[in-house]
Amino acid sequence: MIGTSSRGSSFSGLINYLEYGNERDDDREGFVGVRNLPSDDPEVAAKIMKATSKLSKRVKKPVYHLILAWHETDKISPEDMVHSADSMLKHLGLEDHQVYMKEHLDKDYPHMHLAINRVHPETGRAWRGDGDRYDIRNKCMELEQRNDWVKTQKYGKTRGMSIYDMEIGKRTGDDKGREMSKTDEQKLREDLTHTMSTVTDWKDLESRLDRRGLELKQARAGIRIYRGGRYAKFSKLLPPKINAKKMHNKLGSFKDYMKDKTKREARLNRKRERQRDSDRDDSR
Repeated sequence: MIGTSSRGSSFSGLINYLEYGNERDDDREGFVGVRNLPSDDPEVAAKIMKATSKLSKRVKKPVYHLILAWHETDKISPEDMVHSADSMLKHLGLEDHQVYMKEHLDKDYPHMHLAINRVHPETGRAWRGDGDRYDIRNKCMELEQRNDWVKTQKYGKTRGMSIYDMEIGKRTGDDKGREMSKTDEQKLREDLTHTMSTVTDWKDLESRLDRRGLELKQARAGIRIYRGGRYAKFSKLLPPKINAKKMHNKLGSFKDYMKDKTKREARLNRKRERQRDSDRDDSR
């Protein structure tokens, strides 16, 4: 059993992807479940979660996307999935948060997605999740041992790498994560044709990808687009008539964009810290 996570800003974007995929034209197969929500209707759930996230004035990415997957030979029932999801939520300290969970049947291995609201529906505080990747990995190992499931902590391109190694690699820039299959890469390229053809700058692209549950990241080998724990090279997702050089000429330097983004985030963090200090002074 493995687990991967990412953060985003659009509940409707993620939940629509979980329910309808990128085509938005057909319901995905698989069960639906919710926690701390009055309805499992995807549109209603997304609106409630968005409204709840407004309780926190500081959080910019209230969406927590968690994927749980098992080895293809494991016989996993919907009850097993739900029990595992609930155990993981409790382990992470998210059992009281709003959750929309969806099983997907489009792969050879059992897996499910959870769209989680980082903002607590009563306190309005945002869950930080420091060290969450380590916590997810440890809980997956515990569930494997308890249920006698196949140990899948060595997934990767050659199944010789743990989820821990892959996540550390992403943070250090030496990412050796799992590359998407050619089929998934081709489908994603087709799904992103309009986006890649009409995007105006890197910020616009990052925003559009975020709404689809995708992440844009710099790696030593170049730019990659991630979905969960898998990636595709940016250059391989471009439409046939647009090569990487033309795209970079159009959008500008990605390295410069990332440097400016880091500076903006640092300024914002300093501003938030000053505001917190001011709030503490006012409360005394």
